[in-house]
Amino acid sequence: SAVARISPYLRFGMLSCRVMYWELKAAGGRQVSVTFWRRLTWRDLAYWQLHNFPDLQDVPVRAHYVGQRWNDDRQALARWQRGQTGYPLIDAGLRELWATGWMAQNVRMAAAVLLCELLNISWVEGEKWFHHTLVDA
Repeated sequence: SAVARISPYLRFGMLSCRVMYWELKAAGGRQVSVTFWRRLTWRDLAYWQLHNFPDLQDVPVRAHYVGQRWNDDRQALARWQRGQTGYPLIDAGLRELWATGWMAQNVRMAAAVLLCELLNISWVEGEKWFHHTLVDA
């Protein structure tokens, strides 16, 4: 598998992103894996945003979510959480998340888009679920 599964080690400070940077650079720099570099950069960007914009945990990033009238359908939320949406990729990802605590980054984003944009359920519900279930939350 090409998945490193190091995110919890980075998240909880058992592995330093800075040390990883220098080790990867010594091993061949960007030639090692452009995707890996992007994921590390994406992770650090998220931490930078939370540090510089502490309201992000409580205020939506998307302006059109402010004042949005969200669907409060608890059954639809439960189906999403159980991976019973009818969208095979997202359902598989959500079931994997529940079973293992892992979910690929692109599947996380797809599941969040489905929750907010198609089911019209608040991003806050998705944040709470991901924080509850992800091993690297």
